[in-house]
Formats: sequence, structure tokens, C-alpha cells
Amino acid sequence: MAMTRTDRSGGFTLVELLIVISIMAIMFAIAVPRFEDIGRGGKMRAAVNELRSTIALARQWAIANREDVYLVLPDDFSAVYSGLSTNEYAKALRSYAVFTRSRGYIKDWAYLPAGIYFVDQNNSSQAARPSPCINANRNVFRQQTVYTGADRIPFPTATDAPKQINALRFTPQGWAVEVNGGTITPFDFYLVEAVALDGLAGQVVRLVWKDNPVVWRLGVNPLTGILRTYDCSQL
Repeated sequence: MAMTRTDRSGGFTLVELLIVISIMAIMFAIAVPRFEDIGRGGKMRAAVNELRSTIALARQWAIANREDVYLVLPDDFSAVYSGLSTNEYAKALRSYAVFTRSRGYIKDWAYLPAGIYFVDQNNSSQAARPSPCINANRNVFRQQTVYTGADRIPFPTATDAPKQINALRFTPQGWAVEVNGGTITPFDFYLVEAVALDGLAGQVVRLVWKDNPVVWRLGVNPLTGILRTYDCSQL
């Protein structure tokens, strides 16, 4: 009687399949965080590029039209949103637009990518801030750039009531200046990954840092408007 032999050339044993699946699981676990880092960095770069182009637009308009131009930066000060739709709360520390006294808003509101926020003065002065490179004295979100009284800026459209709001002003010379006296001062934007909680402690939003967040500093040269970027995440 002839003996038969099992032909295994076309398949794998159960043990072999389990080994392959285990190796794939390990490789996947290693690769996912790297892909997440790429995504995080991509969102931050997109935010920087959009902000850079908007600052260039504001400065060029100021020079070409010989008038002050404002990069309007809504923070989480609750009075800014008084009497407005709650939908406007989404602008807090996430949006910016270009405004002139003669033409109103010359560019639609732009938003930072989801999960990325500007750091305001209050958060930038906290000891628990996510990076030591965040400096409250250089932050564009500070008292010296808040427009009050007769200088207030209509928000969120040119036909709305003027609001006490933060803005970076470019003069007809192309200089970035503070509100009082037009002092030429270096400005920094600080962008960070955070979770925003609304309606807490009388504020529209309160920033809660993510674990090991991506943090970037964007320095504005007050004379040229050139934007220099620094990755502060590892400091």
C-alpha cells in the first residue's frame, strides 16, 4: 500500500501565522506614533504658512495704501463676545482677520487647524506653561496691543459694534507697533496644541495643554514684518 505525504508548499501552519501577525502588530505599534508626529507637524506648518501670508498681506496693504492696517486677534476676553452669537466663540484664540478703518475687513476670517491655539498673555505668564520659550512680555496677545475706547475695532464684521479687542497694527511705513504711541516693539506669536474648554471661570475658553504638545514661536520683525519660526517643543 502506497503511503501519501502531506504537501505544505501552498500554505502556513497556525504557529507560523501567529508569528507573522505578532511581528506585524509590533511594527504597527512602532509606526503609528511616527505617523501621528508627522500629522502634528503638518498642521503646525500649515498654520504658520497661512499666518505668514496674512501678515505679509496686512503689511503690504499698509504700505501700498498709506494707512494703518490691523491684524485682528480675538482672545478669550468674554466682553468681546457680548451680544454676539455663541458661534463667534469659536474665534477665540483660533482666528484672525485683516481690518482697515477705510475699507473694513479686507480678508475673511482665517482659523488655525483644529487642536492648535494661540497662547494668550495670561497663559503665557503661567509657571506651568508648556515651554519656557513662551514669553509674556513679547507675546502679541498683551495689554499694549488691546484697542480700547475710541480706538476699538468692530467685531466680527465692519458693521458690528466696536469691541475692546487685541490687534497687531502695521503703519504706512510697514512697521509693527503697539497701541500707545506707536512704539516699535518685537512681537511673538505662540502656537500650541491644546484642548479648549468653554464657559469656565467667566472666560470663553481656557487652554488645557496636551501631553508633550507641539509648541512653536513665531517672531515678527517690527521693521520688516519678516516672520521667523522656532520649534520650542523640545526645550
